[in-house]
Amino acid sequence: MGSLGGFRIGSGYVPWICGVAVMAAAAFFLFGLVGFRSIIAFAVLFVVPPLMFLGKTSLDVEEKIFFSLFIGLGLFSLVVFAVNQLLPSFRLSAVAAFVLVVLVAFLVVPKILQRRQQKLQ
Repeated sequence: MGSLGGFRIGSGYVPWICGVAVMAAAAFFLFGLVGFRSIIAFAVLFVVPPLMFLGKTSLDVEEKIFFSLFIGLGLFSLVVFAVNQLLPSFRLSAVAAFVLVVLVAFLVVPKILQRRQQKLQ
């Protein structure tokens, strides 16, 4: 199908995307626009970024989605908690944690992957 950066969207993701769409429709039916936006935001903010990083691994689609869910929830929450110990505001802590996670994702992770690739060759 299509690709997003280095992440290739294959046919294995179609059932999962349909599942998110069904959950979003049910949330819209039960809770209105707020429920719909909550499900979509959860998927976009917590599942998609780690899924894109796991896209280059040799894991199955189900494993990638499962790990991306827990990496996204656990990593971001842990970083927000740690930053909140230093900063007095929870909102400021969340923004700072988001910036830290993005910096690590774009500065540290590619270097680790590059070293691993060199060791495999």
